Amino acid sequence: MVNSNPNVTKMPGPSNGRPLATPKFQWFSLHALAGEDQAAKIDLTADDLRWSDDIVSVDNANSYNATTAENNNGIIDIHQLYGDSANGVEIAFFGTDENAGGNATAGVDIVAYTGGPQDFSVGKMVYSADDTVLLGTRVCNNNPISGAAITADDGFWADTITGTDYWDVTIRNSGNNEIAIMSFDLRGYRFIRMVTYELDGTGEVESLGAILRAF
Repeated sequence: MVNSNPNVTKMPGPSNGRPLATPKFQWFSLHALAGEDQAAKIDLTADDLRWSDDIVSVDNANSYNATTAENNNGIIDIHQLYGDSANGVEIAFFGTDENAGGNATAGVDIVAYTGGPQDFSVGKMVYSADDTVLLGTRVCNNNPISGAAITADDGFWADTITGTDYWDVTIRNSGNNEIAIMSFDLRGYRFIRMVTYELDGTGEVESLGAILRAF
């Protein structure tokens, strides 16, 4: 006997073989192309996960709301840019290498915060790449957001990202001369901060920048 009750939930038909697609939003600058922010990686035993005094200062307190191509201080307010619908982010790195030979290295720490600099919240380390972000040979001669020419040395995308995962980070395309992509869920966190170090030494990247988009 066939059940003709219209309230009975019908089982879905066979799959068409297409993967589910997650909507992705516009790319923004996470960190302007620049030299190192500090000399060494974030010290997890100290107060390095707190917003620094210079960011909390009057001059920089609202810089995390920037929507320009050259974002200030390596900080993005996800809610300001994408609203409450963002569940995760993707990050890609690019930089300059005066030797133009590829494999120049850089140090990068990614930190997440529930509150902004004016809230004096303590961050949570997401990922630490201690001199292990490597530029490949895929050319990046223009700022990927503004389109402005990168004239200081030769510009390249990072093709390798390795490091210590404190979150549950996925790295795609790493080590194959493609544009390496770091992605992770936000877990309810609102602010993402990027800190660079170990730049401009022998075999190291001259300057480093990054772009971010939410999904």
